[in-house]
Amino acid sequence: MGDINFLWQDHSAYDEDTAIKVADLNPDKFIMNIDGPGSDFSNPRCGPSITQLVKFIGSLKGKGFTGVLAMHPDATKGDYEHDWNEKGNLPKRDASQAWKTYCDYFIEINKALYKNNLPQFKEILIETESSYIPRTFKAFGQIKKYLPSGILVSTTGDWNGDRKNLGVDCFYPQLYDMAYVDGALGGENPPSTFRADFLASHIVDIIKEKPCMLNDPNVFFTFSYCFNDADAPVFGQAPRVWPQKEFVYFLEEFKKNLSNHTKSTTNTGVWHSSGLINAWKLKNKITKSHMINKSEIILILTTIILTILLIANLTILFKIHDDQQIIKDKIEKLGNSQYLNAFLKYERGIYE
Repeated sequence: MGDINFLWQDHSAYDEDTAIKVADLNPDKFIMNIDGPGSDFSNPRCGPSITQLVKFIGSLKGKGFTGVLAMHPDATKGDYEHDWNEKGNLPKRDASQAWKTYCDYFIEINKALYKNNLPQFKEILIETESSYIPRTFKAFGQIKKYLPSGILVSTTGDWNGDRKNLGVDCFYPQLYDMAYVDGALGGENPPSTFRADFLASHIVDIIKEKPCMLNDPNVFFTFSYCFNDADAPVFGQAPRVWPQKEFVYFLEEFKKNLSNHTKSTTNTGVWHSSGLINAWKLKNKITKSHMINKSEIILILTTIILTILLIANLTILFKIHDDQQIIKDKIEKLGNSQYLNAFLKYERGIYE
C-alpha cells in the first residue's frame, strides 16, 4: 500500500465487504481484533470464532491480500472472565496468568490456519492498558519465551514509549490525543493540503525530541480514524473525514519531515481502520450481491460446455438428415427418368 504500512482494527470485523476492502488496500500488515472464544459469535462486531476466522482469512487471501497478519487480543480485565478464562479449549487460570491464555488461543488459531493452508499470524500485539498484563520488560520476555520461535511480540502506547526498554519487537506509538503537548493540534481537523502540512510539521516537532522514536524501523507510527475530536488530531470525525488523497498526502509530508531526523524506514498506519475503509472510495469495491463464487463459476462453465455439445450434436443430426433426403430425392428422380427406362428396355432386349 506504500504510505499506509498497516491497518489496525478498532473492533472485530470479518465480513466479506471487509475482506474486499482490506485486500484492495493491501497494507503491509493487517492487525485484527480478536475476542476470546467465549464472546458472542452471532454479533458481527465480536469474535470471530476460529471457524469464522478461517473463512475470512481464506477470503482475504483469495481477493489478493499479500501482507502480514497480526493478532490484537481483547485483553481488558472486564472481558477476561467472560470471554477467555476456561472458555472453548482454554484452561482455567488465575488472572496473573492471563497472558498465557491469550498466547494459547494465538497458537490454537495458527494451527487451524496451518491445517487449512492459510497465512498464519506472525505477530501478537498486546495492549497492556486495563489488562492483567504488566507493562514491563519481564512480562513481555515471558510472552516471547512462551510463544513459538519467530513470533513477534508487540505493544502500543503514547508517543513517549520506548520499544527497547520494554523489550518488544514492534512498538505502535499513538499519534493522537496530543493537544496537551501542542495546543495547535487540538480541535477540529478539516481535510486539506494546508492542514496536512501543518499537522506533519507540528507532530514531527514533538517526535524529533524523542530519540527512542528515531532510527528504528520497528516503530510503527499510528494515526487515528476515530470519530472523536477530543482525541485530536483524528481523521475520521464526520463531517470532516479525510479522503484518501488528502490523507496519503499527509503521510507523505509526515515522512518527508521526519526523514530529516531519522535514518531508518518510517512506517505509518491507521488505528480504527473501519473508519478509513468505510469512507474511502476504493477502486475495486464489489458488493457481496455482485460476487460470483467458485461453485457458480464451475456451474456456468459446465452449462456453456453442455450447450455447445448439444448444438454440435443437433447440427450433425440435421446434416445427416439433409444428406439422406438429398440422396432419396436423387434416387426418385433417377427412377422416373426416361433415360433409365430406355436403358432397362435395351438391356432386356439383349438378353431376350
